[in-house]
Amino acid sequence: MTFPDVSVELSVSGSTLDKWRAEGNFPEFVKLPNGEMRLRRIDFEAWLDQLQKVA
Repeated sequence: MTFPDVSVELSVSGSTLDKWRAEGNFPEFVKLPNGEMRLRRIDFEAWLDQLQKVA
């Protein structure tokens, strides 16, 4: 998933995602050989599942 994909799926701004990442409250993005950043869907879904367990 790209950064914009994640932002749209969660309905949050890019700056919110940046804040969550800086605070360590969001899964790590993976840097591809071409320099692009991606988030693995499985990591994203695991993070969402963890949030549901807390709530």
